Amino acid sequence: MKKFTKDPTKVTLEGAKKWLRAVFKSKDFAECPCCAQTVKHYKRKLNSGMARALIMLFRLAGVDGWVDVSVLSKEQRLDLQHLEYTRLRYWKLIEAQAKGVWRLTPRGRDFLLNGTRVPHTAFEYNKRAFGFSDDYTTLKEALGDHFDYDELMRS
Repeated sequence: MKKFTKDPTKVTLEGAKKWLRAVFKSKDFAECPCCAQTVKHYKRKLNSGMARALIMLFRLAGVDGWVDVSVLSKEQRLDLQHLEYTRLRYWKLIEAQAKGVWRLTPRGRDFLLNGTRVPHTAFEYNKRAFGFSDDYTTLKEALGDHFDYDELMRS
């Protein structure tokens, strides 16, 4: 693990953040120069579950395009939560109006309907994306071979 070389008594919060961002480009974790806690980031692939959640939100969207998750059936809410739908915001595929109220963004609709490519992996730290991989994916690729995109869109 790369160590922070400056005197920890003189570290500013901004300096620590800058250092951690630089380290995260090459490593998954580092030791915080402020508190010595291990700080880890996660690689979140846009997976088949997230792709299915995007399709589900698209189908559930009302006239105005917003989906209020709180009024969905318990089964639908659990499905969306299981599919990690809120992480779609990392790629700017969905946006929130209020807590639990989501809609697809224009980018999300392009990804869903037009085959637009987005980064395959988001780097997550503290429930936010701070970077992306250099490789890209389409919705069909994210769904994987065992899903039939056309069948999903028809049903």
